[in-house]
Amino acid sequence: MSHNPVSRLIRTSGFALLASLSIGLAGCQVQPLYSSSGTSFSSVEAGTTSAELASIDVEKAEDRVELETRNALIFSLTGGDAPLDRRYTLQYRVQTTIANVGFDPNLSRQTAEQVTAYASFRLYDVTTGERLFQGKSTALASYDRSNQRFANVRARRDAENRAAKEIADDIRIKLATYFAGRG
Repeated sequence: MSHNPVSRLIRTSGFALLASLSIGLAGCQVQPLYSSSGTSFSSVEAGTTSAELASIDVEKAEDRVELETRNALIFSLTGGDAPLDRRYTLQYRVQTTIANVGFDPNLSRQTAEQVTAYASFRLYDVTTGERLFQGKSTALASYDRSNQRFANVRARRDAENRAAKEIADDIRIKLATYFAGRG
């Protein structure tokens, strides 16, 4: 062992830091955001975040990207089932824009585009009609363009689908956080 005062100070400081972190973290409680005790969607306990999410009815879509978002939302909220007991309604709108993000001057054509999806959503209580929560979400998905028309159409659709899934995941996380904070 070293009798150097500097090494003794470093060792003592390290132990003091470890002890203070242990004491500081002793009161922290970490619990799963979706605490359904390992149950399936169809048998979730009332009052849990998963049960609250499973009781959300997602309104109908107005276009293809909204339909992709709706399908992803329903699957992530209820596992694909109908809401257990429809206590909430989720209204949402998704808009997309396309931007050129790459150009090849040698070929004189676009080489990449980016889909940006913007969503706004509102959660309502079915019985009172009260707006409980609202938010916004944005997702980006890019794709490469080729000289084949069908490939470009398919690549754009795939990018829109990826953006819709990302929007749905973000909305689910925001709703889960809202319900976890209420309980």
